[in-house]
Amino acid sequence: MKKEFAFTLFSLFFVLFFSSCTENKNSDDVVTFWVNSSRAECSAGAGLKQCLQVYKGDDPSSGEWEFFYEEIKGFEFESGYFQKLEVKKTTREKGKVPMDASTLEYTLIKVLKKMEDPLFALDGKWMATSIAGKELTDETTMPVLQVDLAKMMIAGSNGCNNYNGGINTLTESAIELGNIASTKKMCMDMSIPDSYDQALNNTATYKMTDGELAFMGKDGATIVSFIKAE
Repeated sequence: MKKEFAFTLFSLFFVLFFSSCTENKNSDDVVTFWVNSSRAECSAGAGLKQCLQVYKGDDPSSGEWEFFYEEIKGFEFESGYFQKLEVKKTTREKGKVPMDASTLEYTLIKVLKKMEDPLFALDGKWMATSIAGKELTDETTMPVLQVDLAKMMIAGSNGCNNYNGGINTLTESAIELGNIASTKKMCMDMSIPDSYDQALNNTATYKMTDGELAFMGKDGATIVSFIKAE
């Protein structure tokens, strides 16, 4: 009886040990997530780089994105498009991890879904055509707006001084700009630069139609209009 019990106990231990070894050896896992339509600057080791951003929920248009510091083998990133991926996650064997690399390796299995990011049309360079209903005709003094969604920043010229600032909030209709810094040069006519600066500070919403962009105040009235620059 004791021998049978000992044999049974030994057999159970052997099965558990073998299963554990097999489980450790097979360290592959399949994960699914969305990749954002733009990369974003992130801190990686000793410096900065452009990282992918991922979201594990259902709706990428309202996702809370996280930095993804690794590259995905076989995946081709495309600006302006959300892509839902099925990815194999593999734990590298000890002793075979490259210096400064992650112990995890990611390989694309397939792209499950691809959809255009409607916000991405905002990215790029815009020329102001009117401010508070007043049409601008002199191209040399037209304010310029450069939108960089990867960095969530704006920059450009107000017709006299250069400026830059952050984008705090951005949805399909709302935009909140952060503090805007600019140079302090005085030009012959400061009416356009001053009114443009005031318009940016009062911007609350926006809309885009056929290569045209309008910034509106809280009351919904257009305060500055743009056209897409080549």
